[in-house]
Amino acid sequence: KLIEQLIINVQSSQNKFQQKDEKNYVIKNVEFKPVLKFLREFNFYDKDTFSSVVGFIESDLDKDMGSFFNKWNISIKGGDGEVPIELGNLSGVRTVQRTKIQNGSIEDDRKLINLKSLMGSEDLYTDVDKENIKNWKKD
Repeated sequence: KLIEQLIINVQSSQNKFQQKDEKNYVIKNVEFKPVLKFLREFNFYDKDTFSSVVGFIESDLDKDMGSFFNKWNISIKGGDGEVPIELGNLSGVRTVQRTKIQNGSIEDDRKLINLKSLMGSEDLYTDVDKENIKNWKKD
């Protein structure tokens, strides 16, 4: 529910998610308030670490000379799921299918599964135009 609210709240009449390719959506230059609200309310597994991250972002936003966290880029990464879903007001989002743990319980999942492990190195620059990436790699 929080992710769907974030998707809807970050969009405006001038700034909407753009479908980057067949699986991914990106929105750029989003105001920090809905992102910060999401980070405060989302139930992260490691609450202590993420509360420190939120505190760091908030303290940086309080700086008089400006913050690097005023604007955000957000990517919705799709997977290879067979049935596309609607997520917020985005349609056709393909789900990620992770490997099931044999004989695993929910408690085992919490110990063993890290969503970050679903990310590849290319996910770090999904909000950057492909031509810019090619030029950067050349340099």
